[in-house]
Order: sequence, then structure tokens, then C-alpha cells
Amino acid sequence: MRKVSFKRISLAIIGLSVLLSLILFFFRTSEKKLFPGNPDFKVKSYDDALDGGNTKVHFTVDTLKYARFDYELGDKIQYPYAGMDVEPIKETDYFDISSYEKIVLSLSAENSKMIPINIRVYCEGFSKLNQPNSYMSYIYNIEDSPINNTYEVPIEKFMVPEWWYSDNGLENGTKLKASFSKVQSINIEQGAVIKPHTKDKITVYEISLRKSNYWYLYVLIFGVLIGSALLIYDYSQRKKTVFVPYQSTPEIVASGDLLEKKILEYISSNYSNPELGLSLINQETGVPEIRISAIIKNKYNLSFKQYLNNIRMTEAKRLLKESNSSISEIAYSVGYSNVSHFNRVFKTENGISPGDYRKAE
Repeated sequence: MRKVSFKRISLAIIGLSVLLSLILFFFRTSEKKLFPGNPDFKVKSYDDALDGGNTKVHFTVDTLKYARFDYELGDKIQYPYAGMDVEPIKETDYFDISSYEKIVLSLSAENSKMIPINIRVYCEGFSKLNQPNSYMSYIYNIEDSPINNTYEVPIEKFMVPEWWYSDNGLENGTKLKASFSKVQSINIEQGAVIKPHTKDKITVYEISLRKSNYWYLYVLIFGVLIGSALLIYDYSQRKKTVFVPYQSTPEIVASGDLLEKKILEYISSNYSNPELGLSLINQETGVPEIRISAIIKNKYNLSFKQYLNNIRMTEAKRLLKESNSSISEIAYSVGYSNVSHFNRVFKTENGISPGDYRKAE
């Protein structure tokens, strides 16, 4: 009688856990809408006027439907800009996105095929309220042709670009106390093409934060584990011997030549990725970061960063001479997410600006 009772109880637990999991599955995500319709947040446009620019922006907003900024980039400064941001009603407040996994943006653009999204994060002891660029910029470029969709971007894909450290007089990768628990604003910037008199109309329909709830999995796993334990106990009362198979894992051995080829081929195929670094190569190839640096140092007597810059500069110079692409398009195509940073690196490496290099015989 006891054996039958355990079996029935275990099957009932498993069945109930499956049913509860199916119910909870429909509530597996939760979302916080920042715009439109959230009275705790505001949207506003910005331009380059404070930096001496003359970019024209026409901003319209329906707090329940959309925000739109029409812009025409000016010609008074080298790198004109415009955009819009969503931020708390009180400028001194911050908002917490650390528990969320994705930013959801529904937007469209008439001309742009790439739009940078910038999360500005407060840095303790460094950020100043009246200096927007002192807030650490985590940037992700939305690319589409045309841009007219809802885009779910994992927050982990937002990275701090090298130009942010340079513009703030810091060494690349300087450790600062910054956390997604203190976000100052989320910015939608102008398209990637920054030539004077470039026009576009960017419309934002929604900005939301989304996270997954895994309670349905927890309930299912817990129920199956308890039910299985009871079934195993019931079975053990009838048959004491339990056999658990074991299979060993063979070691993987790679030669130095194969590793070198693997690393160099990966870099040559992915140098156009702005996020390419030792950590990413390690994740994709399984080769430790210190080994990657040693391979490049031994073969070329260069650091990883120097080697990557050499590849990008070589390709940039080829494109400047052989293509009609704009400088900003070339910068993005060889792995730089910011044109001004590309210009600085190019001039440092070659002693001449990209524009002058293209004009030279």
C-alpha cells in the first residue's frame, strides 16, 4: 500500500508542477515602460548649440504616442550632433535598470541605417550635473535598412567606447565606480552619417525595460525533482540496486601552430567589430587572454591593441584610396564606433587626417 501511495503522490506533484509552470509561463517577462505614458519620465531634444554648433532641430512629442526629432546637421563645428533623451522628471534623480536584461526600442528613421543608443551612467566622484559627457557612456549601435522596427537590445551589449575615456582625459579602461543602478538618461542620437547639412527624421514610439521571470522553470524543476525523488524511493523499496553510468571526458590538446592560426584568423575576420577585445576572443575561441597576447607579441612584437589598430588602419587607408565611402562609413566599417575617435587615432598613427590622406597623391 505504501508503494502505491508514494507513486501516486509523486505523479500528482509532477503533474501539478507542470500545470503551474504552464500558467506562469505566460507571465515569464515583466516590463517597465519609460516612454510613452510614464509620468515619472520626460523626453527632450538636444543639439550642439552649447559647443558653438548651428544644427537645426525640430522636436515634437505626444506623451502618449511618440516623440520625433527632425534635424539638419550644421557646419560650424567639425562634428555636429543632435538627439533626444529620456530621463527622470527631476534632473538630480537617477533610475535603476540593473535588474533588467534588455532595452526595447520601437523607432523609425527616414534615412539613417545606423543609430547609436547611449546609456549615460553616473560615476561616483567623477560625474557632474552640468557636464553631460562626464557621465559614463554605454553605447550600442542599432543597424537596419531601413530602421523601422521594434529592437530588443541586451543591456550587456552596451559597451563604453575608447573615445569616452579620451574625451575625459582618462586612460582606456580606467576603473570608475559606475553602476546601472544609477542611470542619468537614455539617449537616441543622430544617425551615423555626420556630414554638414545631413537631414533625417527619427521617430521613437516606445522605450521600455524588460526582464525575464523564471518562476515557471523553478516550479517545474522543483516539482520534477521532488516527484522523481519519491519515484526513486518507491522503486528502491522494490529493487535495491541502482546503476549510475559514468563517462569520462577526453582531454583536448591543440598545438601552438594551430592556436596561432585560430587566433589570427579570428581577429582578421572580426576586426570590424567595435567590441572586439581579448575577453571576446577568449569567449569565442576558448584561448586564455594571456595566451592570445603572448602569441601576438611573439609573432609581431606588438601588443594586442597595437596589432588590432594596425589591421584597422591598413584597411581604412585602402578604403580611403579605393572607395567612395564617407569617412564616417569607413570608420564604422573597420571597427570604430565613434568617428572623432577614429580621426584622432588615424592622425596619431599616420601623422595626417583621413581627409588629407584621401586627397594626397
